[in-house]
Amino acid sequence: SSRRLEAECHRNIEVMWLMNNERPDFKTISNFRKDHGETIRWCSRSFKNFLRETGYIKNEKVAYDGCKIKAYAAKEGYTMDGIVRRMSNLEKELEKYLALLEKTDGEEDLTEEAVQRESTLMERISSLEEQLRHLEEYKLRMESESRTSYFPNDPQAVLLKGRYGSYPGYNIQA
Repeated sequence: SSRRLEAECHRNIEVMWLMNNERPDFKTISNFRKDHGETIRWCSRSFKNFLRETGYIKNEKVAYDGCKIKAYAAKEGYTMDGIVRRMSNLEKELEKYLALLEKTDGEEDLTEEAVQRESTLMERISSLEEQLRHLEEYKLRMESESRTSYFPNDPQAVLLKGRYGSYPGYNIQA
């Protein structure tokens, strides 16, 4: 568009050089394109023919297109950094619970409250170990597939960056 061409005249160093540091506004660009449309098309065709004759381009059609599609997956997937950070936090938490359990084991007089606390600690430790095992599986799977993200409910989805942040989806190239 004429407005984008105007912006490039102010931003792009190559365009500034080509324009001899002239910076026309969008209306001037628009009027030039309207008044000299046939000449612009002729120059483009001549340049394309020159490139074809000198062997820079061939008369082959090549098309390449990409599309990002949102996946029906929870946004709470796993990234490698997230897995490492979560595993580190879980290991610290696990060490804390093991220290509490050891402290409880050292008590000679076990009250009913101490038995209940020990049972609760054992359940938490078991839960943390299970979470660590799952995270390790995801991490190994991601490393073997050379991926940066993983969504358990949709393993084919990847973390895509969009205009409003990241989201799980598929990047289809054709």
